[in-house]
Amino acid sequence: MAPAAEDYSWLVETQTLGFSFNLALVRGLAPDDVIAQLGGPDPVDIIGTALLEPAAGLAISLPDPDTFDATVTTGLTFVAAARVGSWTLIVEPLGSLCAIPAVARMLSTSGEMVCFDYHEHGTSRFSWSRDGDMLVVLEPESPALREGSSPDQLNDTLTQLGFTVERSDDVPYDRLYGQRTLALMECLTGVRITPELLDSTAYRCAAVPGPSGWGSGALDPSAAGSFLIELRELLADYADDPADHNNPDRFAWFEMGVTDKRVRATGHYGLQLFTADPAFLRAVAHASPELHHRLIRWLRDQPFAEAGILNEPWFAPVRNALHRGAPIPKAELRKAEQHLDSSSPDDRREGPGRRAFRSLRFQPGRSIDPGAMTCILMSQLAGFRSTGIAEIVPAVRQAFPELADVEIPEQPPERDRARRWRETREHVREQQRNGT
Repeated sequence: MAPAAEDYSWLVETQTLGFSFNLALVRGLAPDDVIAQLGGPDPVDIIGTALLEPAAGLAISLPDPDTFDATVTTGLTFVAAARVGSWTLIVEPLGSLCAIPAVARMLSTSGEMVCFDYHEHGTSRFSWSRDGDMLVVLEPESPALREGSSPDQLNDTLTQLGFTVERSDDVPYDRLYGQRTLALMECLTGVRITPELLDSTAYRCAAVPGPSGWGSGALDPSAAGSFLIELRELLADYADDPADHNNPDRFAWFEMGVTDKRVRATGHYGLQLFTADPAFLRAVAHASPELHHRLIRWLRDQPFAEAGILNEPWFAPVRNALHRGAPIPKAELRKAEQHLDSSSPDDRREGPGRRAFRSLRFQPGRSIDPGAMTCILMSQLAGFRSTGIAEIVPAVRQAFPELADVEIPEQPPERDRARRWRETREHVREQQRNGT
């Protein structure tokens, strides 16, 4: 079947690419060649479009290492390129570099390029170039206004797709222009872009000089500035562990100079423990899977053991579910609470059993990092004992003396920008404490 707008309903139904993006398909250049021609360094691999926008954000601005709570604009943009059949797909989640005429001419010099620069709340643009010549350029919302060296060459295809190519004052707004434009790209390339394709593709990614680097109509070699090498390392780090870059406590770890990803993966409660006892938290982070398993089981059991109900027969279904790391059936939980209430009717609200049951209100999923799970359960035990999480450390050390023997590797070196950023924040806070 011929491509049609209906094939691309996902554009507005799923927002796979968001409200603004640039898509291009290039014939005649491999992904790494595209990035090289755009002035980028060796690319890194990132799988799926969901991870591209955060990476693009890293490329565009960085924390200013010398100014408190400020960022610095790099002057760069981010491109992701992947082989799709005989074409190279280019995705710009936060940029429009390929929409620049000089870029379109360069990338199509030895082949062909179609480009769709989409802005749901702004002006979108489509271009078709071949052998360095921009044949057709148009705004999909107003396709009757066309430019290029051969502006009418696609008129039949545009009409078949439902575009209005003749000028008229009565043309209604086309709500499907985005879907029609993606179908137009398929007509010209034979490539059908789907959410599944976008989400499963391994992209070659890099920061490259932004639009200002093309002001003269060709790439200015000096436009990359001093950021390209640093951002290549940062993007490689992101590609290796995207979750670490999305860690809400990431900057707090930076302030402490912690670069060990296993330590940072322990999360918010790990951060509290690190402040109180760094050596203990590092041991927890690098404990073996077998030791983690025993730590987690002991910490889950401890509130109920101290409440005197762990080995009660009526508690067995709850205990067994906890040991398996499985969800506790609501019916079994209600039965256990009824037994608890009947066994101590005068102390239902604040008794140790009731306090232990509070820990069941939030049970971390099995996919959580085991170090983070350990810290969460230590926090729950602290809540049961009405104390701080740091006060739980001696009990855990006593129960698991082998934590002292955990081999802790040397943490990776701190990046220069992160070190300067941390030192700037320390200096500002010192001034605030001194009232200067």
